[in-house]
Amino acid sequence: MKKVSLIFIGILIFSLIIFVGCESPVEEDVVDEEPVDEEVVDEPEEVIEIRLAGQSPVDNPDSVALEEIAEQVAADSGGRISITVYPANQLGDYTTVHEEIMRGTIEMALISTSPEHDDRLLLSYMPYIAENYDQVRELYAPGGFLYDTYKDIHNDLDAEFLGFWAEGLGVLGTTEIPNEPANPEVDKGILLRVPPVDGVRLSVEAQGYRGTEIAYADLFSALETGIADGWTGGGDVLNYTGFRDVIDYIVPVNNFFEATFFLASYDFWHDLAPEDQEIIRNAVEEKSSMSLEQVEVINMEYRERMQEEGIEIIDLTDEEVSYIAEYVRERTWPQLAEDVGEDLIAELEEILEGF
Repeated sequence: MKKVSLIFIGILIFSLIIFVGCESPVEEDVVDEEPVDEEVVDEPEEVIEIRLAGQSPVDNPDSVALEEIAEQVAADSGGRISITVYPANQLGDYTTVHEEIMRGTIEMALISTSPEHDDRLLLSYMPYIAENYDQVRELYAPGGFLYDTYKDIHNDLDAEFLGFWAEGLGVLGTTEIPNEPANPEVDKGILLRVPPVDGVRLSVEAQGYRGTEIAYADLFSALETGIADGWTGGGDVLNYTGFRDVIDYIVPVNNFFEATFFLASYDFWHDLAPEDQEIIRNAVEEKSSMSLEQVEVINMEYRERMQEEGIEIIDLTDEEVSYIAEYVRERTWPQLAEDVGEDLIAELEEILEGF
């Protein structure tokens, strides 16, 4: 009996051990821990690097404006867009830079344009599209005939046209006094440097001057040594900043309106986010509009500076300029119509009749 009791107790103990071992463990209370805030480090945004090519001397108003555009774009983009300005043909002359803009190897520029890429660009060299600054503001402002025309032309050349920089109406810078400057039928006795463009050569010849093609890079020395007696192709500002030491007279004939073009490479421009396009466009348009509004005042200021340097201004009346303009247009525009386009010439003539 005692042996049976011991066996029974052993079985009971063994059963209890099995039972306890099979019981589910007691779950510990889980305390929800607050997530640890990990400092999120923003990846720095990639900086958009832009080269902006210019052609004028460093102290020219348009070169100063380019630096101001770069500063404004940097500020408005929070430093995401960095523009480096290369004035004074540092990236090449305007013909080279224009080609690079079309290829996409330079992002932006403020330059003259070369008609070798599109005959319609000869519009830039057509004499007397505008006779005075009131006409300039109507033709070159956004929505004006020339603004819209150049936008279409440059789009066809893989360039985005963003606006003009208004340089000024053309004057003649000479070392001699021309004979009867108000009378286009008289031989002036002056040899003028002209660029290799028919519109300019035809214009000076129609006014009684003789033209000779000289590279712009050689113009200063040509005036200094007497190879040429003067030049055409710039306004008061450029004559002061570039040639005041080698000219003695200014004849404000208003033969051309000198305007340079804010251009961007088409692919570069359309790869930009819309908000970045807006930042750049706003900065450019602000300076472009300012140049149109202030172009007359600025050129008169530089004309006064030239007088202070001893350069004589041979003034013409508005009536004399209008007479010269009509005389020159009648003799040059028909010869340029085939290249520029008869439709464009006809539109311009209709606009001029309304002035």
